Amino acid sequence: MVDEKAPPKKQGLHGWKAALAVFGCGTLAAFGVFGVLVLIVGTFFRATSTGVSGEADQVAGAEQTGTPRDELPAGDLNVCENYVPNISDVTIRETLSSADRDDAQVEGFQTGERREVSGECSFSIQPAYGVDSQSSQWVMDFSYQALVFDPSGGLDEQAAEVFESEISQAEQESNDSVEIDDHDWAGESRSFYWVSETGESHYLVVSRTRSAVYTFGFAGDSADANAGAVSKNAFQRQAADVVQRLDNRFFLLIPE
Repeated sequence: MVDEKAPPKKQGLHGWKAALAVFGCGTLAAFGVFGVLVLIVGTFFRATSTGVSGEADQVAGAEQTGTPRDELPAGDLNVCENYVPNISDVTIRETLSSADRDDAQVEGFQTGERREVSGECSFSIQPAYGVDSQSSQWVMDFSYQALVFDPSGGLDEQAAEVFESEISQAEQESNDSVEIDDHDWAGESRSFYWVSETGESHYLVVSRTRSAVYTFGFAGDSADANAGAVSKNAFQRQAADVVQRLDNRFFLLIPE
């Protein structure tokens, strides 16, 4: 059970490709000079790119960066309050509810005891993708369960069982019209897309990163301009951004 807190009032990948076309004729020496210039420019960009630092939790694709912490101070993994509202890939219009629980912050907790961090939260968001995304409104529900320490060990194995349980439950509640896909956004990720009888679109994602299992659902809002209808592709692109952020967050903060 997660302790409820009063909700506070409270957001992909960008890239560029340069193309260069060379027309006309030239001598071998001219091409040699051109090659040298390209080498110099390439070296410059590599050097400047290496020198630019960003947030430790920013991630390109599903590739992990950095190494996990040796320990996790109490409260540092409170994802609902301290992390999700600050992800730049999601524009949060309103926090509907938010609650986190860290066993290490519970009175009487002793070092060496089993420790779990969990949370549940819900947000009204402005999507980054889809038709009329600037005027659209989605609801995003998020929950997570991270096993930080267990004196008996086997954290990843325990999380794998929780993941399978969440997947099994989602499959049992689904029907023939649900579209199910596996993704490489995290250690394990599976999505479920369906349209309700009243026309609102829904998208559920269950993911696991090391000993953390997290789920979030997107739902179209029947009150917006699209009457709650959202394409699977729009949901999926937004989900990929969010899961990759969360994947790197859990990977880095959960101690080895």
